[in-house]
Amino acid sequence: MNGRVLLFLVLMTMLTGLIFTISPALAITRISIDSVLRTVRSSGGLRGRQLLIATQIALCTFLLVCAGELARSFQNLASTPSGFARDSVATFTCDLSGYKNAPAFVRKLKDRILQLPGVVSVATASIGVMREHGQFADAVPAGQRVTRADFMATNVNQVSPEYFSTMGMRIVAGRDFTARDTPKRAVVNEAFVRRYFANVNPLGQHIGTAAEGMVAEPENEIIGVVSDTKYRSLKDPIRPMFFTPQTDFESGSFVLNVRTSRPPEEMIAPVRQAAATVASDLPFLEVNTLAREVAETTAPERTSALLASLFGVVAALIAGVGTYGLLAYSVRQRRREIGIRMAIGAQPSDVVKLIASQTLAMTASGIAAGLAGALAAGPILRSLLFGLSASDPASFAAAGVFVALVALLAAIGPGLFATKIRPAEALRCDG
Repeated sequence: MNGRVLLFLVLMTMLTGLIFTISPALAITRISIDSVLRTVRSSGGLRGRQLLIATQIALCTFLLVCAGELARSFQNLASTPSGFARDSVATFTCDLSGYKNAPAFVRKLKDRILQLPGVVSVATASIGVMREHGQFADAVPAGQRVTRADFMATNVNQVSPEYFSTMGMRIVAGRDFTARDTPKRAVVNEAFVRRYFANVNPLGQHIGTAAEGMVAEPENEIIGVVSDTKYRSLKDPIRPMFFTPQTDFESGSFVLNVRTSRPPEEMIAPVRQAAATVASDLPFLEVNTLAREVAETTAPERTSALLASLFGVVAALIAGVGTYGLLAYSVRQRRREIGIRMAIGAQPSDVVKLIASQTLAMTASGIAAGLAGALAAGPILRSLLFGLSASDPASFAAAGVFVALVALLAAIGPGLFATKIRPAEALRCDG
């Protein structure tokens, strides 16, 4: 518990209570004894309360529009295809610092894991996916000059054979790596082909890396093309990417990807046990599933949608309670008037229309102001949305309808009470 935060909340609560008791207290001091004796009431206080409720409804509408757009944006993001078999892969980040003959050790580890029931395939990579970071290069076709637009525009990863099938990526042209391939071979994704080989067969072409303004020398021969995937996160646009064979583990750490026919969570303990039989001191820096790693990249959007929805619901509750309280108070204040209307022939339906018109005026003005505010906040909200317009019609319509329903429910109680007022009793009361 943070003491300063707690103190701030206490002071804000006290200040809020003080501010909202000053207005009624001042209103009491302005009451005229003569008006009390004559049971004359001013409509100024009622108009002020109506304005307050309309403001609450406007804020409620604004928050619900934001909540709806953030929730729909999160749904769009969560349902975005990653290009990976996200529900079938468990990932293990291993550290081989200090291990001698790392390639032989990794082969032995993979062979042991492949013997586990439910394991479909095992592959390694120098960089894990969906981790908000990666390795980049200025890669272009050999003989082409590197421009400013090419600077760090291509993702790079070193992977083992069967990496693409393990991760659920399709070979769309050429072939996968084999154990005989050297780092002089490369597999590129479809985005790389679209950018650099739009009208040329990429197979057999060479690519290279160079500094800006320099001509790239031939370094890697393209032997295959794989399907596009998201790399760092679901929000990250699909970028050009090339892969080379992972033949050594000089960096010390690598990612072990285990594809399984069972839920990946169930394979974590067996893989740990299998790794312990190969090396009891093998450290796993991170253990996860690809599905969780994908979900973690959407955590900020999930939190924003949840908080906005919570604030929207609370605002709707406050607006509903405020509307009910104001209408109930108004009916009590106008009891004599309603009694007189019914005494001279007004029907219960006429009384309901009277209450409904008051409710409609507050609700309509509040909803209109809230929708206008949400529309004005579009440029700010746009940066938080994914695959959705800041003026999404469905979110605006849903918020308006929901607030209208809340106001309608709040008006039912006072409306029913008003229809049950007996003219004789109302005329005899003091007001």
